[in-house]
Amino acid sequence: MTSEDVNAVSQGTPPALTMYATVKTIRPLKDRTFSPREFPAIFKAAMGTMTADPRLLEELSDRLGSTLSIGRPLNLGIVESTATTTSVLQLTRAAVGDATEIIATVSSLMLLNEKIVVITIFRKYANVSDLDTLRAFTTDWVDNIRRANMPGR
Repeated sequence: MTSEDVNAVSQGTPPALTMYATVKTIRPLKDRTFSPREFPAIFKAAMGTMTADPRLLEELSDRLGSTLSIGRPLNLGIVESTATTTSVLQLTRAAVGDATEIIATVSSLMLLNEKIVVITIFRKYANVSDLDTLRAFTTDWVDNIRRANMPGR
């Protein structure tokens, strides 16, 4: 967010964001610890469950005052894959009421301090350069998160 965006938010006017990010844990896994050896199996299991949470869709629909629907994601491939992080690029159609947008997302599953963290970055898709922007941003952001959480910091 720019300083202008922060000022707009503080005055009660949300900015028109072009990117949005979330960082969360997977609720059933939040109390478990994992090793890098376990990470590939966790990623494989998570890939089969990458769909929109119906409870989140209902909550967002209520907030928007309109029905929100999310299409089936189109997998565009792996952005990054290491021993402790895998990031997948996808396109998804989102409809709010009568308006439809294409949203590009990168979902990163990351092993961080023995915990599984999901980082998702959303960007409104206008053209192929948006995918390049999203890939670059994700790579930098995941690297920064990894460095900030290194032991001894």
